[in-house]
Amino acid sequence: MIEQLFSLIQQESQQEIINNPAIPNEQNGLAVGLATESIFGGLQNVLANGGLEQVMGLFGNNQQGLNQQNPLVGGIIQNLIGQFMTRLGLSQQSATGIASALIPLVLGKLVGNTTSTENNGFDINGLLGSLLGGKSNHGNAVQIPGRDNGIDFGGLLSKVTQGGGLDIDGDGDVDLQDIIAATSGAATNVQRNRQGGANVMDLIGGLLGR
Repeated sequence: MIEQLFSLIQQESQQEIINNPAIPNEQNGLAVGLATESIFGGLQNVLANGGLEQVMGLFGNNQQGLNQQNPLVGGIIQNLIGQFMTRLGLSQQSATGIASALIPLVLGKLVGNTTSTENNGFDINGLLGSLLGGKSNHGNAVQIPGRDNGIDFGGLLSKVTQGGGLDIDGDGDVDLQDIIAATSGAATNVQRNRQGGANVMDLIGGLLGR
């Protein structure tokens, strides 16, 4: 899924990165990689901190709220601003302008592709499975390490309420504490395992020809 996200950002970043004079051509790939890392890592961090409802709400809101006022989106933007300044040497103004335009655009495309009925290589189970270190075939439940029963995130999307929360039985209450705990633990384990091995940028390095 990292490769698909990287390709999506490449396609959607012509104005913000590829043709942007503020970013030298030889750094275009790195800039796309940093954006990929910020989105993938940002979603994973939210899940690790028990934010399954927040992530599912993002994919269930028909692309509303994909701006800096959304804490999840705003956090990804702020991370990318810092990465652009540190790794690419951009000014805060340039980094802010690029990240603030690029992240909502890419997330909008990601949400649209992931929730589409077309076979475009994206689906919510595949995305969440990648973030959680689980296994999923398109349309099937995600098998998360340490949990006997798989989780069908596609089915959960239909339970997203207007307020962005999740309500399995329609009674107005959120009934997901065990699933939230499982996804939080799985995301944390993936992050912990990567601390001693390949991180997201290491994985992206292959796409950059390193």
